[in-house]
Formats: sequence, structure tokens, C-alpha cells
Amino acid sequence: CTATTFSGSGASLTSIPAGNLTGALPAIDGSNLTGVGGGGALEFVSKTTISSNTYTVDFTGLDYGYIYKLYSKKCLLSNQIQANNTVFFIRFFLNGGSSVTTTSNGYQYRSNAISYDNAHYNGYGDAIQMFQPTNAFTNCALEIDFSTDYYGWADGKLFSTSDETPYNIFAGSLNNSAHAQSSNRVSGIRIYFQYTFDIAAGSEFLLYRYKES
Repeated sequence: CTATTFSGSGASLTSIPAGNLTGALPAIDGSNLTGVGGGGALEFVSKTTISSNTYTVDFTGLDYGYIYKLYSKKCLLSNQIQANNTVFFIRFFLNGGSSVTTTSNGYQYRSNAISYDNAHYNGYGDAIQMFQPTNAFTNCALEIDFSTDYYGWADGKLFSTSDETPYNIFAGSLNNSAHAQSSNRVSGIRIYFQYTFDIAAGSEFLLYRYKES
């Protein structure tokens, strides 16, 4: 039996050659699909484009219990960042709150950093911070991994994309005695640079989440 058209339920159709299936997948639940490639280890979350100069950039409302990766596609600064000082900072939002944690509300961070010329920074403070000992810089690239679980942590690297030479790796975590870390989960992060140096309009940031299966 042959036919040029068909209408009705296709629930009982079997043995259809894969080469005869064409068209786009419908927008339905794909949980039963098999043989589909994983598409890499990262899942896109958001793209943030800075429309006007801003002192801080926040990434909030994140899902608990994951590791995220933040890239700067472009990180443009409003002025040259000074050397011989702490120049880049990260703070956490906790438990879905709208304010970052600082020493003023009883939280403390521990930071470790090393620069391209082997200068080290190790200490406690109001944020995870990176120390730049030698060269000032203007524009840079960032790559940061961070956890949205209990015992919040972040680590990453920063390097210049203009004609200066800075390259730094850094890591840090919440380190509290006043607040139990086992009951405080990270729900977002804030990034910013020294003093009031703005992140300039046109900067772009891509946020991804690591896949766990």
C-alpha cells in the first residue's frame, strides 16, 4: 500500500528511516530525546551590556548549589587603574538578599592573589580583592568561577587588553565567625574596581553555569 499524503495519529508508526525525518524540533519537552550531543560543559545564563558608566556590576537571582563562570567579553574602564594598590574586588549576595555582604554587616572575606611578577597578596578584608603592584592598566579581561552554595568562594584571573602588562590570578572566600556559613548560600556577586573608577559603557559580560550532567 502506498500513499502520497497521510493524516491522523502517527502513534503506531515504526521503523521510519532517520534520513526521512526533516524539519525543526518542536518546542516541547526534550527529556526523552536520546543521542543528542551535550553541547559543551557550560550553559548560557545571561549577557550584560553596560549602557552607561557604572561603579559596580551585579549578577543576582542565581540558582543555589551550582558553579558559575563569568567572562568579560569587553571590560572597558573609565580611567587608568592605579598600581601599587588593591584594584579589583568581588562581594557576595547571600540568601536572595538585595545587599552585598561586608564587614559593616558582620561578614569578612579572605583573599589570595599572585601577580605576573610574582608579587603576593594574602589577607582578610571587606571583599575578595586583587593587588596590582607594578603597572597601572586601562582595559582588561576577566574570567571568574564562583560557587552559589554554602561556604561561598570565587577564583579567577584578570589581565590587561591594552598596552600594559598586568596579569593576576586571585581566589577568595567568605570567612566568618559572626555568621554560620553552613546556613548562608551565595545568590549573586558584585564586581567593581578601585575607588570610584567606573566600568565604562560598552562593556559586556557573559554569565554561564556549569552543567552537572
